[in-house]
Amino acid sequence: MNKRMIVAANWKMNKNLNEASEFLEKLDFQLSENDNQSSVIIFPPFIGLEILAGKFNSDNFYLGAQNFHYEESGAFTGEVSIPMLENIGIDYAIIGHSERRILFYENNNLINKKIKSCLASSINPILCIGESMEQRDKDLTEHTLKDQLKSGLEEINVSNLDKIIIAYEPIWAIGTGKTATVDQIYTTHQQIEGILRELFNGKSFDLPILYGGSVNDINAREIGMIDNVSGFLIGGASLKIETFCEILDLCNFNK
Repeated sequence: MNKRMIVAANWKMNKNLNEASEFLEKLDFQLSENDNQSSVIIFPPFIGLEILAGKFNSDNFYLGAQNFHYEESGAFTGEVSIPMLENIGIDYAIIGHSERRILFYENNNLINKKIKSCLASSINPILCIGESMEQRDKDLTEHTLKDQLKSGLEEINVSNLDKIIIAYEPIWAIGTGKTATVDQIYTTHQQIEGILRELFNGKSFDLPILYGGSVNDINAREIGMIDNVSGFLIGGASLKIETFCEILDLCNFNK
C-alpha cells in the first residue's frame, strides 16, 4: 500500500513548556531514527510556539496554532493574529474545531473569516467539520457537513483549495472513546468529496481529508487503511510520546 499520511496532534490545553520541549525532543529523535514517512504536525498551546518553532531537524515536521484572530492587529484582548504566527514560522492553523464552535460560540461566519485570513498568508488551514450524535441519529450528517463546508468555504477561490486540509471529526467521537466504524468513515468522507465537487462546479479535488475522533494505537492502522482517509487529527492519544510514536509507526504504509 503506497500511502503518505498526515498525522496531526492537537494538544489542546495540555503540556507546559518543559513538558512540550521534552516531548518534542524525544519525537525529533524518534522521527530521525525510525524512517518516518508521515507529515507530522504538532499543535501545542500558544506558550510553546515561539520557542519550539524551527527547533527540530526532522523532515516532514511542522508546528501549528490551535487558534487565531482573523484581524491582523487591533484591540482584541487575549488574541493572536496570523502575521504574529507567520513571524515565528508557524505552518498550520486549526479552524472550526467543535470545541471552539460549542464552548466559544464560533459560528460559520467567523470560521469563514478565519479561512480567508489564513489563505491570504503562508499558513495552511485545517478546517474541522463534524456532526453530533443527535444529527447522525436523525440522518442529518451530510446536511450538517454541507452547511459547515458551504459556509466555511464561501467566496473561497478554487485556486486556493490546495492549501486547505479538511478534518472530519464526529463530535460524538471526540474524547469519548467511541470511534466511527470503517464503513461510517469511508461513507462520510465520500459525502465530503461529493459536497466539495458540488460546491465547486463539479471539479475533482485531491483535498486531504483527515479523520479525528478517539484515534489511538489500537485503531489507527485499520482506519488509516481506508482509501479516502489521508491522515489523523489526534487529541488525547497524542499526549503520550510512546503512544504517538506507535501511531506514526502504524502509519508507515510503505514499509
